[in-house]
Amino acid sequence: MQGLKSAPGVRSTRRVAPIASRSFLQHVTSRHVAAREQISVQQLVVETVKAVEPVEQQQEQTQVQVVKPVEQEHVVYSFNGNGKASQEQKSNRATTAQKSVAKTVENVEAVEPVEQQQEQKQVQVVKPVEQQEHVVNSTNGNGKASQEQKDSSDTTAQGSVAKIVPQAKVVRNLVFVTSEVAPWSKTGGLGDVLGSLPIALAARGHRVMVVTPRYAEYAEPTYSGTTIDINGNAVGMYHYLHKGVDWVFVDHPCYPRPGGIYADEHGVYGDNQFRYQLLCLAALEAPLQLPLGEQGLYGQDCVFIANDWHAALVPVYLAAKYRAHGVYTKARSVMAIHNLRHQGVFPPGTFPSLGLPDGWYYAMEYQYPPHLRQGAYEEEGRSVNTLKAGISIADRLVTVSPGYAEEIRTWLGGWGMEGMIDARGPVLNGIVNGIDDE
Repeated sequence: MQGLKSAPGVRSTRRVAPIASRSFLQHVTSRHVAAREQISVQQLVVETVKAVEPVEQQQEQTQVQVVKPVEQEHVVYSFNGNGKASQEQKSNRATTAQKSVAKTVENVEAVEPVEQQQEQKQVQVVKPVEQQEHVVNSTNGNGKASQEQKDSSDTTAQGSVAKIVPQAKVVRNLVFVTSEVAPWSKTGGLGDVLGSLPIALAARGHRVMVVTPRYAEYAEPTYSGTTIDINGNAVGMYHYLHKGVDWVFVDHPCYPRPGGIYADEHGVYGDNQFRYQLLCLAALEAPLQLPLGEQGLYGQDCVFIANDWHAALVPVYLAAKYRAHGVYTKARSVMAIHNLRHQGVFPPGTFPSLGLPDGWYYAMEYQYPPHLRQGAYEEEGRSVNTLKAGISIADRLVTVSPGYAEEIRTWLGGWGMEGMIDARGPVLNGIVNGIDDE
C-alpha cells in the first residue's frame, strides 16, 4: 500500500502493520487450537455414532445434531501462558466427549425400540387377516400349519371383511315396492338395483322388506300362511328370508303369463293397471297383516320406497286411504324414478277402478300437449298418469344419479313433466347407484 507523500528532504516510507505482541499471538494461537480440538471432538462423536448404528443414518445424524449444542455448552476451554491447554483440561474434554457419545448412543438406542414398535404396529395393520390367522394356528410336528387350518383362516378372513359395515344411526323399517327384482324377475337395471340395494341396507341395521309380484312358482319363497282380501281379490303372501331381507311375493292369477313380465308378442297386457294396483295395495297391507320372524309385524312406522310407475300408487293410497283414517300417520313415502319415459298412462275413464275418492282425480290427471296427445279426440289429451300422481304426492323424490335428477327437470329428459318436477326440486335428490361386487 502506497504511503503518504513525504515532505522535502524526508525519505518516503511505506505503511507497515504493527508487529503483534506476544500476548496477542498467544491468544490467537490458543483459539485456533481450541477450534481444531473442538472439531476433532465432533468428528469423534460422529464416527462413534456411525460405528454403533450403521442402519438408519438419517435418524442417527438427527440425534447427533441434537447433541452437538450440548457438547459445545459443556466443553469450556482455558489455556495456560504457553498457549496450550493443560493435560487436566484435555482429560476433562475427553470425558465430556465420551459422556456425549454415550448419551448419543443411549438416545439412539432409546429411539430404536419405539420405531420398531411403530413399524410392527404398521405391519400388523397392513397384514392380511389370513396371515394373522396363520400365525395363531397351531402347527404339526414338522412345524407347518395344516391345510385345514389355512382354509379355516381364509374363511375367517372373509368373514372379518364382511363385518366391516357402517351401521345406521337411526334404524328404520323400509318397505321396497317393485315390479321386478333379480334374480327372480328382471328386464333391466331396476331388477338389479332391487336385488342388491335392500341387502346393503339390511347390513347397516335396517329392517327391510321387498314386495314384488310372484310371476312364477319360485323355488325359494314359501307360503306364509297369510292371505289378504283386497277389494274382493284373495292375495296370497309368500315369504323368503335371505341375507337379512324379507322378500315378500304377492301371489295372484293375474301375474303369471306365458310371455314377458309386462307384454308379449302382441303388445302390453291390457290389465297392467289392475296388476300393479293390486301390488301397491298388497304392499301397504303387508306391514299390518304379515308377521315375519321373531319381530312379527313391521307395523305402521315404515318408509315405503316406490320404484317407477308400477309402484307409484303407493304414495297416493298412503295419503288418500290410510292417513285419512288415522293409519300410517308416521309413515313416509319415497318415489324412486329409474326411467321417466314409462309413466303408466291410461284413459281417464279408468279412474273409478282405482278405488280413490272422487276429489283425487286431479292428482291422477295429466293433459298432454297437442303434439303428444293420443287416444280419443274428446279426451283432449287427458289421461290418468300413474307416475305423475306418485311424483306429486310422495314425500321425497330420488333418482338413480345426480345428473339424471337435473336432466328430468328440463325438456331434455322431463318427458312433458319437467315443470312439475322442477317445482318439487327442494325434495328431489339424485343418488348414484352402487355396485354389487358379489
